Amino acid sequence: MVAHRAEPVTTLAKVLTTLGSQTVLVPVVTVLALTLLWRRRFALTVSLVGVWGGAIVLYSLGKYLVGRPRPPAEIWLVHVAGTAFPSGHATQSLATFVALAVVASRWLGRTHWPGVAIAVVLAAGVGWSRVYLGVHWATDVAAGWLLAAGWLAVVFRYERAKSSAAWGSNSNASNGSSPTTSAS
Repeated sequence: MVAHRAEPVTTLAKVLTTLGSQTVLVPVVTVLALTLLWRRRFALTVSLVGVWGGAIVLYSLGKYLVGRPRPPAEIWLVHVAGTAFPSGHATQSLATFVALAVVASRWLGRTHWPGVAIAVVLAAGVGWSRVYLGVHWATDVAAGWLLAAGWLAVVFRYERAKSSAAWGSNSNASNGSSPTTSAS
């Protein structure tokens, strides 16, 4: 890939990598979390901040435990520091973009799949950009995506179990029906 880099593609890679960075994600998550708090949407705020913060903790722990070096600095097209595995950009972009899509859909009362699809495509672009820019191995990015997907599954499974428990022992809780809408 290094031998086939072109300036327009490099520019695109730099834009995508910036979208998946703390430079963009911190203000976006902060503004949305504050807006949700102001609107008294506490559960959505906890979901968003929990997914985002948890992803950061998990990839930081992974980097600390594994300590894998990055590709050679001569192929880097951007300045980076620290270790490579798992890719923090890949982890936080997938987790945060999906969380943003799901939280927005819940807040607006719309289906979440279109937003999640866009989130996954953007996160794929961020991951690709990290390899293209020469700062990660493809396995670093794949590990970041798997870590994010696992974390999202844990958080959303917990939320689903918690909301099912809110219906109590009603037999309709298992199929997601509201007790007020079930047939008698």
